[in-house]
Amino acid sequence: MKQKLKSDKGLFGVFKGVKLGGVIMPLLLGALLIILSGNLGSEKSEEQENALSQLCSYVDGVGRCYAEASYDSEGEVFAVAVMCEGADNTEVRSELYRLISSFYGIGYNRISVLKISE
Repeated sequence: MKQKLKSDKGLFGVFKGVKLGGVIMPLLLGALLIILSGNLGSEKSEEQENALSQLCSYVDGVGRCYAEASYDSEGEVFAVAVMCEGADNTEVRSELYRLISSFYGIGYNRISVLKISE
């Protein structure tokens, strides 16, 4: 008697009986779109954050400066965090709040200015 071994069903064998076009394909397409949109936006946001860091560094007394922005679902700036050496100076902090608020059109409550060690 010859026994036939069950072979591996392969990648799509698990979905036997499930219509690929009806259930799986839209899920795969959605995941792909999410992955691609994240990768495309990262280059743009990195450029914007570099520009923001450079803009903040022009404020007198800021010193070394790093800035990051978070974005809402529509790609608009939602909040900004700035880390700089001059953050302990109230005048520097005020200037950064005014600069970022007017540049991005966001309120002071969405801006954080933190001191980094020298």
